[in-house]
Amino acid sequence: MLEVRAEWDDEAGVWMATSEDVPGLCVQADTLDELIATATALAPELLADNRCAPAAAIQLRFLAGTYRHDPRRRLMAALYAELTARLKAGGCRWVRAGQGSHEIWYSPVNGRTFTVPRSLASVPLANAILKQAGLPKAF
Repeated sequence: MLEVRAEWDDEAGVWMATSEDVPGLCVQADTLDELIATATALAPELLADNRCAPAAAIQLRFLAGTYRHDPRRRLMAALYAELTARLKAGGCRWVRAGQGSHEIWYSPVNGRTFTVPRSLASVPLANAILKQAGLPKAF
């Protein structure tokens, strides 16, 4: 069973999900149900893209909690623009549209594909995306 960490970001007003077991999984949604559906849809694709698909059917276990926010704030559009600029500067590139409002990107740093929500609102999720891309934390 693969674990997915789901957290409510009170300041951004969104749910976010990341996983050490599913390389590249960085998902954001307005509701927990939407988050689970999006992560469940993206997980098999990311596992296959990153050449680590399990032999058996994929089962995800969601662990939910609340994120305590850093006092720094960013506007949603500005955060997405700043993140994608950092990704491009690190050599990453957009690959294709993913599930819902998510994009699939590729990092030459670690050879992984990963997700980026176009409606990115969470600073912790932005840092998780950079980590999945093999780049240093920046927010």
